Amino acid sequence: MTGILIDFEGIDGSGKETQSRLLERELLRRGFAVALFSYPDYKSEYGKIIKEFLEGKIDLNPDEQFLLYLLDIAKDKEKVIQ
Repeated sequence: MTGILIDFEGIDGSGKETQSRLLERELLRRGFAVALFSYPDYKSEYGKIIKEFLEGKIDLNPDEQFLLYLLDIAKDKEKVIQ
């Protein structure tokens, strides 16, 4: 079965998680399989570094930022494919 990827974008506190949870609940009610992912994943090794950067604790150049975000997403590749 082909899946659909739905992406919620917005600034912090804009309601992305609220809306994604509401959509998840409705899709589950209708019998669809649902997987939620949130990035950066502050529990992952890459997400922890991203958090330190966002909190101003470390400096990262743009290439390092890009690669960390990419790696944080790529770690879930197999879960997304399922």
